Amino acid sequence: MLNHRFARSNPLLRAALVAGLLLSCSTALAKGTLVYCSEGSPEGFQPQFFTTGTTFDAVSVPMFNRLVEFE
Repeated sequence: MLNHRFARSNPLLRAALVAGLLLSCSTALAKGTLVYCSEGSPEGFQPQFFTTGTTFDAVSVPMFNRLVEFE
């Protein structure tokens, strides 16, 4: 267990503890995000510059085919 006097006198330790708590909360918030799984890594995110099928599938179809629509 940490000595309370040491924890109060060390701002770096306090900052590390706060950062750890915030990072643990971000995983709970990330559950509502959209995840797209592809068969490979795209070469880039501009489909007009790349010709491989993986790049075309991962980039152009979701971006230009209205993967997410708002009403």
